[in-house]
Amino acid sequence: MGKLNIIFCSLLLSACCTTNREKVLGSKEIADLPALGILSLELKVDTGAATSSLHAENVEVKEQNGKKWVYFQFEEKALKAELVIEKSVKNSAGMVTIRPTIRTPIRIGNKQWDILVTLISRERMKNKMLLGREGIPDGYLIDTHRSMDSSATNSEPDESSDHMQQSPTP
Repeated sequence: MGKLNIIFCSLLLSACCTTNREKVLGSKEIADLPALGILSLELKVDTGAATSSLHAENVEVKEQNGKKWVYFQFEEKALKAELVIEKSVKNSAGMVTIRPTIRTPIRIGNKQWDILVTLISRERMKNKMLLGREGIPDGYLIDTHRSMDSSATNSEPDESSDHMQQSPTP
């Protein structure tokens, strides 16, 4: 019975991926954060991380007219966004930090949705942004063998499905 389930799941996953290629993300993607004026940003998709994070320097939270705003720099660009929450996040080393969190639209390929993003220095990281599982809409698959081609929605995914992951529901 177990072998039959595996075959069925493989067929189902394969059918899903070939009929709905627009809902497949690679391990790395090119994204825009249009509200922040950040375009063509290379990010890493990481379903092991719950939270999305964006590289930010000189981060300051200030109150203005009864609202809290986050002022920060991204690659020498001064930015401002409304503070949504200060979120407690455990990093890959197991240390907990409190991070300012903003809401912003993200565009990958021809799809756009809102995500929550924490602001933290990622200067020692290869990618300036990490897209965690809470920032991936339901129904998206992550193909770890694909990279930076979600904008090419007519590209064929790999035939094998053993490297595909269903994005978990947050």
